[in-house]
Amino acid sequence: MWEDALKLCKQLVNHYEAVRFDFTRLSELLNRMAVFYKNIMNPQNLRPEPEYFRVAYYGRGFPAFLQNKVCGGVVLQGGEAGISDRVGEAAQVFVYRGNGFERLAEFTTRILDQFPNAEPMKKLTPPSEESKESPHQYLQISKVDCMVDEDSLFPCGGVSEQIRGYYRANHISTFSYARPFHRGTRVPNNEFATLCIEKTTLEVTYSLPGILRWFPVCRSTSVEISPLENAMETMAQTNSDLLGLVLKYEKDSALPLHPFTSKLSGIVDAAVMGGIANYEQAFLCEAYEESHPDDEEKLKALKDLIIAQVPLLEAGLLVHGCRVRGEVQKLHTHLVTTFQRMKTQVQEKYGEVDMPEELRVLVHPQRLQAMSGPGGEGGTMGGTTRTSQHYSNPTHEYPFINPERKYEQLGGLAADLPWPGFEPGPADCSLCMEDASHNTTLAGLGTSTATAASTPSASPRNSFTRGLFSYSTLPHKSLFMHSHSMVEF
Repeated sequence: MWEDALKLCKQLVNHYEAVRFDFTRLSELLNRMAVFYKNIMNPQNLRPEPEYFRVAYYGRGFPAFLQNKVCGGVVLQGGEAGISDRVGEAAQVFVYRGNGFERLAEFTTRILDQFPNAEPMKKLTPPSEESKESPHQYLQISKVDCMVDEDSLFPCGGVSEQIRGYYRANHISTFSYARPFHRGTRVPNNEFATLCIEKTTLEVTYSLPGILRWFPVCRSTSVEISPLENAMETMAQTNSDLLGLVLKYEKDSALPLHPFTSKLSGIVDAAVMGGIANYEQAFLCEAYEESHPDDEEKLKALKDLIIAQVPLLEAGLLVHGCRVRGEVQKLHTHLVTTFQRMKTQVQEKYGEVDMPEELRVLVHPQRLQAMSGPGGEGGTMGGTTRTSQHYSNPTHEYPFINPERKYEQLGGLAADLPWPGFEPGPADCSLCMEDASHNTTLAGLGTSTATAASTPSASPRNSFTRGLFSYSTLPHKSLFMHSHSMVEF
């Protein structure tokens, strides 16, 4: 792992610089570190995130060191307030780090190959005392999630997804898994109203990966999460995943589009699960508010999470629209139309919220209005269908662009940079775009003078230009002749 290699390199840097004064080796080492940093930030480098698994051994048929050893722990009921405690399950529990692309089915097969007489358990509930004391072997295997506090790890925010991905799956000592169950009478057509979660947190003796690929669990804590709290956690996780996907696909145009399309479709057009409508029916109604007066703050938090999802979807559809091709274009247009209705309804009920700082540079209100088509519906949100509004926005609406150097700041991509007092039309100027190699040629401005500029293929293109001027957002060739005045950037 490059991150661990960099830690060792930093120790050697201090040795060569302050102890040995060997600047020749120091320069070689710094060059090597630069390569490591580039490898980390290169989105083309495939870095699979390994999965982690919990394995519990029940029964007297296992070797002595695996037989029903007690893993200390407590169970907390009723959310954050601990009402009752009990000793943890009578089993030896381990957390394993899976191999590269190993998933639960492959991992289970590998463990069962080591214990061919063991019987895999289908549920996460502990077996009976009779089973624990029997001479048989029972294996309980389940996937666990890494628990990482990214807010404390990255307090300043704005950290690249390539960096975040490493810390989500490495140097982890705390894991969790969930067991869903229903409390009370189930509501027809809306399981979220009674869906509770028993969330168990596991702490291992040493962080993974370590000298071994597995370590025993030294402490476990279980918390019962109410249906409302479960809805809040689900919404928060969905928003976090969506933000990560938007940033990921905006930076790397080579990624396959299907996972992004599925995520957006599952949120915007949730025909199967019902989406936020289920939460509104179960919790955001007068009946629930009257019967649960203590949940006022939690209900407000759920509303805030629903509001926060709107700008994330808006940015996601914009980035998605820059990449759609063929048959996917029809689905994208349908998602945009559905999203416009969803956005209006959510903002009328719960209000609006500012867009996250990471996404503000991608989404411009005037540009979205131009892309969404007449009446805000039926547009392409970044697709190939365009309107003239896209080319007539005043320059002051791009506050991060210096009007005197707007052409230079965007690497020569001047198609979307109008200026005060100039409204291009079919007979006004000549603008020819050649985007096959990320180069743009601006020619034929005026009657006798031509100004040409191009973006070198090796020049880095920042996230703004990649998101705003990708192949599908720029017309292949747009011809406008300006016969009266010379335009200078």
